[in-house]
Amino acid sequence: MPMSVRAVAPQAPGTALFEEFESLLPYFNNLSEEVRSIFIKSIALLVEHLEISGDGLAEKTISELQPTLLRLRERYDQYRRQNIIIACAIFIVMAHIQSHYLTDPDANLVHNLTKLYIDRSRAAG
Repeated sequence: MPMSVRAVAPQAPGTALFEEFESLLPYFNNLSEEVRSIFIKSIALLVEHLEISGDGLAEKTISELQPTLLRLRERYDQYRRQNIIIACAIFIVMAHIQSHYLTDPDANLVHNLTKLYIDRSRAAG
């Protein structure tokens, strides 16, 4: 008897990014002041080191940033096992960069959410 196979639409890259963001929320959503400070300072250091700004991203292509994204992913994977708060900070910056170059609604949402954290890190710095 033949089985029917349901076609599964490929997931938009922004949707995958949003789902990963959502899975990390419990780790950085309700932090103590001390841990929140570490989280925000980590984002600020990454943003400063990578020269992430609206203009900075607009001037670069995704191809130019691909090596940076790969290094961030490697560090994210490493710190995910060692220090989840630092891993979340890395993810915020990495997702902000990736979502800048995607056009689907979920990517736009991720970009706006990560921008809030980046703006907060700039204000604290």
